[in-house]
Amino acid sequence: MLTRLLSLLLSAPDLIAGHGSMAVPPPRGMHGRPIECFTKKGGKRYCNAGCPEENCLWYQVGCMVGCDDCSLEGKQMWPTPADVQCKRNGSLVPPGKTPFPIPRTVPAEARSWNLKLRSPAGDFTAYMPWASPGASPVADPCGVASGFGASAHTPSYVHAPKGYRVGELGSRVLEPLPTKTVVRAGGTLETGFGVKVNHGGGYSFRLHPLAFASPNHTVSFVDGSRANLSLPALTVSRGTTPARSQWREAGGGAAAARLAREDAWAWEAAEEAEDPPPRCPTGTQFAVPADDLYGYGDLPPVLVTDLLRVPAGLRGDFVLSWRWDCEQTDQVWSTCADVTIVA
Repeated sequence: MLTRLLSLLLSAPDLIAGHGSMAVPPPRGMHGRPIECFTKKGGKRYCNAGCPEENCLWYQVGCMVGCDDCSLEGKQMWPTPADVQCKRNGSLVPPGKTPFPIPRTVPAEARSWNLKLRSPAGDFTAYMPWASPGASPVADPCGVASGFGASAHTPSYVHAPKGYRVGELGSRVLEPLPTKTVVRAGGTLETGFGVKVNHGGGYSFRLHPLAFASPNHTVSFVDGSRANLSLPALTVSRGTTPARSQWREAGGGAAAARLAREDAWAWEAAEEAEDPPPRCPTGTQFAVPADDLYGYGDLPPVLVTDLLRVPAGLRGDFVLSWRWDCEQTDQVWSTCADVTIVA
C-alpha cells in the first residue's frame, strides 16, 4: 500500500547522462545539499528533480535476470538467446547456450515496455530487471559510480559523479550524512524520487520488509496552477524478490518506443490517437495517467513522494535503499539514505 505525491518542479536542461534517483529522505549522494534550483532569463524557475547533485550517476548496467552478477560493461538494448552471455551458478555460459529468458514473474498489468510484443527483436524485455522485480543482481545497494566497472571500456558520455572514480561502490565511498532522518517505529516515512529518463519498470525500498501506506497517489502541482489529483496506485507483491515484497510500477507512459536494432526497428503505441500528446507524436505505450504525466527523456519535472509504513519493532540507525528495476534496459538504479528509528 502506498501514497504517492508528485510535486511539479521546473527542471533544468538535461545536461547529465543519468536517469533517476531518490532525493527524499536526503541521500548520501547529495551530500546534504538541496535540489538545485535557479532562475533563468525571463524569470522562470528551474529545479533538477531527476539528477540533483549528480545523484543519478549511482547505478549499475548489465543486470539481467538469471545472471549471477551485473556485467558493468554496457547495456544490451535488444538481447536475444543468440548473443547473451553471463555467469550462471558460477560458470560462464556462452552466447546461444544461456537458458534465457527465465520465466517472467511480473504481473501483466505492471508491464511498461513492448507490451504488444511487436519488436522484431522479440520479447527483449524478458531479460530486463523488471521482468522479475528484485531478482536481477546488483553490484552495490548504493549504486556504482557511473554504472560501469573500473576496468570496463566506457563510452565517452559516461562519467562518475564529481569527486569519484568510475566503478567505485557507493556503500564504500559515500559517507553517511551527519544529520539523519528521524522517524517513529510504527509511523510513516516520506520518500521521494525524480526521473531524468523514463526506462519504465518499477521500484521498491529496502530497510526491512516495508508496507506502503495508502492505495492512492496524490499529484500536486507546486505552482498551484491545477488542483490536486488522486490516482490509483499499482502495487506489485506477486512474483517479486524477496517473496511478497512490495514494488511499485513507475507510472508515467513513455513515448511510443523504438523496439529493435537500428536496421530493424518498429514503434509501438497503446492506441493510434488522432490527437497524440505533444511530447509523444507517435503516441504513448500505455494510457497517460493524468495531464502532462508522460514522456521519455523530456519528462515533466516531478518528484514522486511515497509514504512507507515503518515496522513497529525496529529501533536504531538504518540505511534505506531505493532500487529502480528498469524494463527497457538492463539497468538498476540504487540510492541510499540514512534514517534513525525511535520509539
